[in-house]
Amino acid sequence: MRVVDFNISENITYFRQKYDWSQTQLAEKLNISRSTVSKYESGRQIPDLNTLKRISEVFDTTLDQLVGLPLPKDALLREFEQVYQAEEQANISQHDMVRIINYLYMNEEFTEELLRLLQLPKRKQNVVHSSFQNLTSNIDKL
Repeated sequence: MRVVDFNISENITYFRQKYDWSQTQLAEKLNISRSTVSKYESGRQIPDLNTLKRISEVFDTTLDQLVGLPLPKDALLREFEQVYQAEEQANISQHDMVRIINYLYMNEEFTEELLRLLQLPKRKQNVVHSSFQNLTSNIDKL
């Protein structure tokens, strides 16, 4: 299973948008030009290994995830905690997160749909998350 199942250029775009950064903001963080970021995202230029390492550090992700390789469960758990800001917002215990991750490993089609949701801008992700929270909190009333 791939957490982000695209190529490097699409992953750079994905993570930049996940943080709600412009190409200029990412370029400043990497100390490169905006046009270089644009070339990376369009696939016209591939970052060298040192630059990929810096990009992964800026995005607080692994090189494996940046290039689209499968992640071990521990890294997936960290990603899940980041996306849902752990227990504070999602009100999910560590044990429940492990159960959710195990479910995702067993149900690849569902996982792919969730990954599509992660490609949405952060504001839309928050709306979807809020909708799921409302739905799950009202299930008992049905």
